[in-house]
Amino acid sequence: MSLTLIFPFLILTSQGKEKTVSFVQTLQSMGDETYVSVVMFMLATTVFIPALILLGINYVLLSSKLSKPLPYTENILQLVFYIQPWNMTEIFLLGILISMVKISSLAHIQFGWSFFSFVFYIISMAMTRLFLDKYQVWNWLRHHRNTV
Repeated sequence: MSLTLIFPFLILTSQGKEKTVSFVQTLQSMGDETYVSVVMFMLATTVFIPALILLGINYVLLSSKLSKPLPYTENILQLVFYIQPWNMTEIFLLGILISMVKISSLAHIQFGWSFFSFVFYIISMAMTRLFLDKYQVWNWLRHHRNTV
Protein backbone atom coordinates (compact mmCIF):
# COMPACT_ATOMS: atom_id res chain seq x y z
CA MET A 1 0.00 0.00 0.00
CA SER A 2 2.87 2.40 0.65
CA LEU A 3 3.75 2.37 -3.06
CA THR A 4 0.19 3.47 -3.77
CA LEU A 5 0.69 6.55 -1.61
CA ILE A 6 4.03 7.56 -3.19
CA PHE A 7 3.74 7.23 -6.97
CA PRO A 8 1.30 8.78 -9.49
CA PHE A 9 -2.06 7.01 -9.58
CA LEU A 10 -3.42 8.33 -12.88
CA ILE A 11 -2.07 10.57 -15.60
CA LEU A 12 -4.72 12.52 -17.51
CA THR A 13 -3.92 14.24 -20.82
CA SER A 14 -6.35 16.64 -22.47
CA GLN A 15 -5.72 19.35 -25.06
CA GLY A 16 -1.97 19.02 -24.68
CA LYS A 17 -2.04 19.45 -20.90
CA GLU A 18 -1.00 16.66 -18.59
CA LYS A 19 -2.23 16.25 -15.02
CA THR A 20 -0.75 13.69 -12.66
CA VAL A 21 -3.00 12.57 -9.84
CA SER A 22 -1.82 10.68 -6.77
CA PHE A 23 -3.80 9.01 -4.02
CA VAL A 24 -2.61 11.59 -1.47
CA GLN A 25 -3.51 14.51 -3.79
CA THR A 26 -7.02 13.10 -4.08
CA LEU A 27 -7.38 13.06 -0.31
CA GLN A 28 -5.93 16.56 0.01
CA SER A 29 -8.28 18.04 -2.58
CA MET A 30 -11.27 16.44 -0.91
CA GLY A 31 -10.10 17.76 2.45
CA ASP A 32 -9.69 21.27 1.01
CA GLU A 33 -13.31 21.22 -0.11
CA THR A 34 -14.48 20.47 3.46
CA TYR A 35 -15.20 16.80 2.83
CA VAL A 36 -13.12 15.91 5.86
CA SER A 37 -15.50 13.18 7.04
CA VAL A 38 -15.33 11.50 3.60
CA VAL A 39 -11.52 11.74 3.66
CA MET A 40 -11.40 10.16 7.12
CA PHE A 41 -13.75 7.36 6.04
CA MET A 42 -11.73 6.80 2.87
CA LEU A 43 -8.46 6.68 4.80
CA ALA A 44 -9.90 4.27 7.34
CA THR A 45 -11.48 1.89 4.83
CA THR A 46 -8.78 1.90 2.14
CA VAL A 47 -5.57 2.36 4.15
CA PHE A 48 -5.78 1.79 7.90
CA ILE A 49 -8.24 -1.11 8.17
CA PRO A 50 -6.64 -3.15 5.35
CA ALA A 51 -3.21 -2.51 6.91
CA LEU A 52 -4.50 -3.69 10.30
CA ILE A 53 -5.95 -6.80 8.67
CA LEU A 54 -2.66 -7.65 6.93
CA LEU A 55 -0.59 -6.98 10.06
CA GLY A 56 -2.98 -9.05 12.16
CA ILE A 57 -2.96 -11.97 9.72
CA ASN A 58 0.83 -11.86 9.55
CA TYR A 59 0.98 -11.92 13.36
CA VAL A 60 -1.32 -14.95 13.52
CA LEU A 61 0.61 -16.74 10.76
CA LEU A 62 3.89 -16.03 12.53
CA SER A 63 2.34 -17.48 15.64
CA SER A 64 1.37 -20.64 13.76
CA LYS A 65 4.82 -20.87 12.18
CA LEU A 66 6.40 -20.81 15.65
CA SER A 67 3.93 -23.57 16.66
CA LYS A 68 2.78 -21.71 19.74
CA PRO A 69 0.38 -18.82 20.13
CA LEU A 70 2.10 -15.49 20.69
CA PRO A 71 0.57 -13.11 23.25
CA TYR A 72 -2.79 -11.66 22.19
CA THR A 73 -3.06 -13.92 19.14
CA GLU A 74 -6.69 -14.70 19.91
CA ASN A 75 -7.58 -11.03 20.43
CA ILE A 76 -5.84 -10.01 17.20
CA LEU A 77 -7.62 -12.76 15.27
CA GLN A 78 -10.97 -11.59 16.66
CA LEU A 79 -10.13 -8.03 15.62
CA VAL A 80 -9.14 -9.14 12.10
CA PHE A 81 -12.41 -10.98 11.54
CA TYR A 82 -14.42 -8.15 13.14
CA ILE A 83 -12.99 -5.37 10.92
CA GLN A 84 -12.75 -7.42 7.72
CA PRO A 85 -16.15 -6.25 6.37
CA TRP A 86 -14.88 -2.65 6.60
CA ASN A 87 -12.14 -3.29 4.04
CA MET A 88 -13.38 -1.23 1.08
CA THR A 89 -10.39 -1.38 -1.25
CA GLU A 90 -12.25 -3.32 -3.93
CA ILE A 91 -15.14 -0.87 -3.84
CA PHE A 92 -12.72 2.05 -4.15
CA LEU A 93 -11.16 0.42 -7.23
CA LEU A 94 -14.58 -0.20 -8.73
CA GLY A 95 -15.46 3.48 -8.23
CA ILE A 96 -12.23 4.50 -9.96
CA LEU A 97 -12.89 2.23 -12.93
CA ILE A 98 -16.47 3.49 -13.31
CA SER A 99 -15.26 7.11 -13.14
CA MET A 100 -12.63 6.37 -15.78
CA VAL A 101 -15.29 5.23 -18.23
CA LYS A 102 -16.85 8.68 -17.99
CA ILE A 103 -13.51 10.55 -18.02
CA SER A 104 -12.14 8.59 -20.99
CA SER A 105 -14.29 10.60 -23.41
CA LEU A 106 -12.80 13.84 -22.06
CA ALA A 107 -9.13 12.93 -21.64
CA HIS A 108 -6.55 10.29 -22.41
CA ILE A 109 -5.91 8.23 -19.26
CA GLN A 110 -2.69 6.45 -18.33
CA PHE A 111 -2.27 4.30 -15.27
CA GLY A 112 0.61 5.19 -12.97
CA TRP A 113 2.74 2.82 -10.91
CA SER A 114 0.54 3.56 -7.95
CA PHE A 115 -2.54 2.18 -9.73
CA PHE A 116 -0.81 -1.12 -10.47
CA SER A 117 0.48 -1.27 -6.91
CA PHE A 118 -3.07 -0.74 -5.65
CA VAL A 119 -4.45 -3.49 -7.90
CA PHE A 120 -1.72 -5.87 -6.71
CA TYR A 121 -2.55 -4.90 -3.13
CA ILE A 122 -6.23 -5.73 -3.69
CA ILE A 123 -5.36 -9.08 -5.29
CA SER A 124 -3.07 -9.87 -2.34
CA MET A 125 -5.84 -9.01 0.13
CA ALA A 126 -8.33 -11.18 -1.77
CA MET A 127 -5.92 -14.13 -1.93
CA THR A 128 -5.16 -13.79 1.77
CA ARG A 129 -8.84 -13.87 2.65
CA LEU A 130 -9.43 -16.73 0.24
CA PHE A 131 -6.74 -18.99 1.69
CA LEU A 132 -7.12 -18.09 5.36
CA ASP A 133 -9.59 -20.61 6.74
CA LYS A 134 -10.95 -19.05 9.90
CA TYR A 135 -12.26 -22.37 11.27
CA GLN A 136 -8.86 -24.00 10.85
CA VAL A 137 -7.10 -21.09 12.54
CA TRP A 138 -9.57 -21.06 15.45
CA ASN A 139 -9.21 -24.86 15.86
CA TRP A 140 -5.42 -24.51 15.87
CA LEU A 141 -5.64 -21.76 18.48
CA ARG A 142 -8.10 -23.72 20.63
CA HIS A 143 -5.92 -26.84 20.45
CA HIS A 144 -2.75 -24.95 21.43
CA ARG A 145 -4.50 -22.99 24.17
CA ASN A 146 -5.66 -26.28 25.78
CA THR A 147 -2.22 -27.88 25.58
CA VAL A 148 -0.40 -24.96 27.20
